[in-house]
Amino acid sequence: MVRFLLATLAVVLFARPVFAQDDRLDQLDFEEGTLTDEKIPYFAVGAGGTISLATLPMEDVNAHARQYVPEDLSGSMILAGFDVFAPIGLIPNTRVGFSWITGSSFKETTITEPTVNATATRRYTYDIGQRSLYLDYAFVPFKSFYVLPGIGVTWSTQTLEVRQGIASRDWSDIRPISGVFATADPMLELQRQVVSLQPRLNIEYAVTPFLCLRGQASYNLQVSAGDWLAQGTTTVNGVPEGIKVQHFSAQFGVFIGLFN
Repeated sequence: MVRFLLATLAVVLFARPVFAQDDRLDQLDFEEGTLTDEKIPYFAVGAGGTISLATLPMEDVNAHARQYVPEDLSGSMILAGFDVFAPIGLIPNTRVGFSWITGSSFKETTITEPTVNATATRRYTYDIGQRSLYLDYAFVPFKSFYVLPGIGVTWSTQTLEVRQGIASRDWSDIRPISGVFATADPMLELQRQVVSLQPRLNIEYAVTPFLCLRGQASYNLQVSAGDWLAQGTTTVNGVPEGIKVQHFSAQFGVFIGLFN
């Protein structure tokens, strides 16, 4: 009798939650919810090297250069350097960065140097160095692909330089005579500082979470310029306005870091 009562109690205790669960099955909602599109956030910290092709105005530069060399300098200048960037934590999808690039265009000619009765090489060089602080905003159409319009402030150094020298000479020949160096190595250097604004558009692709490639188009708009100085000491007046750092450029870059 006791065994029968225990068995009956066990069946009742087991069956009660089963029936309770069956009653709740009708309350379950199996309808599919509406899926919402979620924007992919941008996150990237990187550093790498860049190569830019800049197209500079050269008419006034070459008018001056023809006094020293017979051929015109090319206006298509290659500028190479480095770039670093990181996100701005308080503003989603934005980053700040710094770049430094430099390049030059030059021509050489051979002349006879009468002071030492030797053949000398003369070189005319146009050099550009640019340091930029920039801000970009990222759109992420799909994973690992980024479109980043932005704006930069650029500090440039323009240098026009003429150098001339023979193949070799004695140390004793390099000395001042009546205020003039007894040398066949004269040098002329004209230089100034320039501030520009640089609208830019970057297209980037993260090949891996640690490697990213960049293509960029930009325009350098000169807004302010200092005085031209010769040899770092003499102010030069009347330099043509056409000798300026205002140009389109295309850039390619390779970066390592962390990308999304």
